[in-house]
Amino acid sequence: MKIKIILRGILKMYFPWLYNFFKKKGTGGTNSALYCYSVWLRHLVLLYEKGMCNMPKSVVEIGPGDSLGVGLNALLTGANEFYAFDIIKHANIEMNLKIFDELVELYKRKVAIPNGTEFQKVKPKLKDYKFPTHILSEEYLEKMLETKRLAHIRRAIKNSESGEFIVRYILPGDKNRSINKNSIDLVYSQAVMEHIIDIDSIYKNCYLWLKKGGFMSHQIDYSSHGTHNLWFGHWTYPKWLWNIILEGRLYPVNRYPNSYHIRTMLKNNFKIAFQLPFKNTEANSISKDILNKYEFTKDDLQISGGFIIAKKD
Repeated sequence: MKIKIILRGILKMYFPWLYNFFKKKGTGGTNSALYCYSVWLRHLVLLYEKGMCNMPKSVVEIGPGDSLGVGLNALLTGANEFYAFDIIKHANIEMNLKIFDELVELYKRKVAIPNGTEFQKVKPKLKDYKFPTHILSEEYLEKMLETKRLAHIRRAIKNSESGEFIVRYILPGDKNRSINKNSIDLVYSQAVMEHIIDIDSIYKNCYLWLKKGGFMSHQIDYSSHGTHNLWFGHWTYPKWLWNIILEGRLYPVNRYPNSYHIRTMLKNNFKIAFQLPFKNTEANSISKDILNKYEFTKDDLQISGGFIIAKKD
């Protein structure tokens, strides 16, 4: 148990003005072009391994964070439309343009997928971190990085649209929140789905948005996110105490295990194309009443995170 995070929740409940003074800003990660490049290429490599045959033209990201950097990779590698859903707008045009320019240089140099010391915790892991020329050939990249195309993308980053390109940041309350049914090739997220309480609605919308044959790709972290000293410790808190802890957080943690995400995807008519569980056996001693409460499977207690690719047939 972490007393500090409980006190933070109490502070938010009874002294919100003081909580707002001390709370952290931003999400971290996506303000780095190298990080965004590493995340996108990991998703892309595994998507191609698991059945995606064509570069997605229309892409949705759930929870982009401090910039639209991961999605800008999608535009640089073939997409014309990018939609980013978030609950708070962290990114700004200047940051996005800076990261875009840095990404252009990374693709021009065909930099290997970053996986060194700075990126050891980035998942999913790959067998090979070489630049994926089997997906992004020199001839193909030359077309994607044409000066005119890059100029249109830059204008779309500034103005939301330019020619055939769309770059749209969608927040709660926006008038134009809707995405046409059967119009999207790929929906993805990176360490975001664990923060969404109503994942049933999210997966339902993903299914509606995707074209037949479209994919969704999610890296999900099931750990305690600093709310406990043990990675599985958040599952041991009683509901009343967990509610206090959530009060002190900018983003909630839903406490759903791997099997719950899989069941919810299947319930919403997805076919699971690939599962890569991140194993951690430290939770084997957790009590059986916790298992019953959250409808865990035995495997859930050994999975601290996972990478799931699902398809709309």
